[in-house]
Amino acid sequence: MTIEASLRLPQGIGDVDRFIQEFQIGKEAEATSFHTLVGHRHGEIFTKLSDFEPWKGTVRRMLELTETATRKVSVQIAIENHQDFQVAEWVVLVKLMHSPQIGLCPDTSCSLGFLEFPLEAAR
Repeated sequence: MTIEASLRLPQGIGDVDRFIQEFQIGKEAEATSFHTLVGHRHGEIFTKLSDFEPWKGTVRRMLELTETATRKVSVQIAIENHQDFQVAEWVVLVKLMHSPQIGLCPDTSCSLGFLEFPLEAAR
């Protein structure tokens, strides 16, 4: 049996201990995989591209904190696209982390909401 634990990304440096504790709880529950999402559907939050751009930097910092935490507890985590970035943008963000600890979990139904063709997004 596979148990997947769903976690909330650290929102800042002061939230990393909570994030690590969630990993430890998942490991104690014998979770074999970990999953997360950023959680914003950008079209519902941002009305202008100029508002969206700074948020990209926030997400990158969240990923940096995530990478440090996952390395510390020796786990890997998959990040789901959730109508926040196109899958290709997520690929770039994850590759910037240069880490085997962070991967992607493309949800093609979320791609539809972002006007991506699911098959193209999966490729």
